[in-house]
Amino acid sequence: LTEPAVIPNKKSAWVAVLVSSIGLAVDYYDFCVLNAVRPLLREAHGKMSPAQDATLSASSIVGSVAGMLVIGALGDRYGRRAMFVFCASLTCVGAALSACAWNPGGDGIYWLLTAFRGLMGFGIGGEYPISASHTAEHADAGASSRNLSLCVSAMGVGAALAPLVVLLCLQAGCSPDFTWRFGFGFGAMVSLLNMVLRLLLVEDSEGFKAQQVHNEKEGWRRSATKLRKYSRLLVGTCGAWFLYDTVDYGLALCSSTLAEESVGTDSKQTAASLLLYALMALPGCYAAAIALPCLGRKPAYILGISCMMVVFLVLAAFYDQIVHSPMLYNFIFGLQMFFNNAGPSASTFVIPGEVFPTAVRATAVGLSAASGKLGAVAGVYGIGMLQGSVGARGVFAAIVLVCLGTVLFAGAFLPNYDDRALARLEEVDKRGSQVELYALLYGGGAVGRCELAKPRLHDDPLADRA
Repeated sequence: LTEPAVIPNKKSAWVAVLVSSIGLAVDYYDFCVLNAVRPLLREAHGKMSPAQDATLSASSIVGSVAGMLVIGALGDRYGRRAMFVFCASLTCVGAALSACAWNPGGDGIYWLLTAFRGLMGFGIGGEYPISASHTAEHADAGASSRNLSLCVSAMGVGAALAPLVVLLCLQAGCSPDFTWRFGFGFGAMVSLLNMVLRLLLVEDSEGFKAQQVHNEKEGWRRSATKLRKYSRLLVGTCGAWFLYDTVDYGLALCSSTLAEESVGTDSKQTAASLLLYALMALPGCYAAAIALPCLGRKPAYILGISCMMVVFLVLAAFYDQIVHSPMLYNFIFGLQMFFNNAGPSASTFVIPGEVFPTAVRATAVGLSAASGKLGAVAGVYGIGMLQGSVGARGVFAAIVLVCLGTVLFAGAFLPNYDDRALARLEEVDKRGSQVELYALLYGGGAVGRCELAKPRLHDDPLADRA
């Protein structure tokens, strides 16, 4: 027997978007604020070695990988609401400890910050699979990509908020020590607020509750069986997120040092440059809510990466001329962030959130996101070390090659589906045919239909293509 279809109501859908958006915004704020306060940390507590600098940058990412895997799997077993509250609690505690970090002597404060941000990263990591799963399960097929894209767009708000908070503190005449501590503490306060909202407002969807009963009875074997059925899809979502985050996080966490090398900046100018990049990226976040339903998830990913590749090619080819004008450099560097958020940033989150079945959705999103963060670690270390040996121009040239490889991989492995195919996905999964499943996801279902306001739940997408 199959469970009756559950139609999400609009109120629960927007509550899901709200609590997920706040969580993802503060998570990206916590990632980016280190980039904004790094010059202040050096000013207050001395210079870090390159390895120490890279380790501090990567600590929250390494923690997030563990959080994505562990909390994602637990979310399918014990519920989205419980894991939502757990994630916000860890993020709050980790950020608060970072704000209160002390110096036991020498450069010991940097190692304490590394540990505290690793704990915070564990909570941040859990946000990705739980937010994607909870939001998708409270939306119908026609609204799913829009709602998930709106959640991702909140990351752009967090990215803009991080340098803005630091810049306002500096403008107010605050000391470097107070400014970096307040920057970390602000994230803790927002996480605390979000934890309260989740306790009051969040409920698991009826569709998930029906699957949770089976998960509790059959245990982890059910998850393993279903994930094997979706193996090709999992390779696509994991690989696409890995390659994308190699570029995205590598640049996001090294952009201040790239700006310092390219145009020469002090602490205040660095924060201002980061704010400019974030503000240029912000329209792209909301453009994704239009682009993904209209163009399709896979085409939006490929188009965004291709546009980023062109921007990096320009930076590599005309680097000597561009760096003579800080305004021109900041504009061109910020432009790639618009294309980033309008395409691949949203697509990597939306695709696994939509295409995997409810029973293993959080686990699958967690695996995909964890692969992305492994790419982020590679990007942080790779770009950091590469900059030391070949400079910023060499970094941009290397990223062009990574973007080219990413486009080729996405063309081969990412699924190509539309809202109508998505509406049939759970039904096809229940029939158990992997051939039919892959035909639906990879068979070239109509890519984007802007006019599709509501999915026709009883249409057969395979018949439509005949």
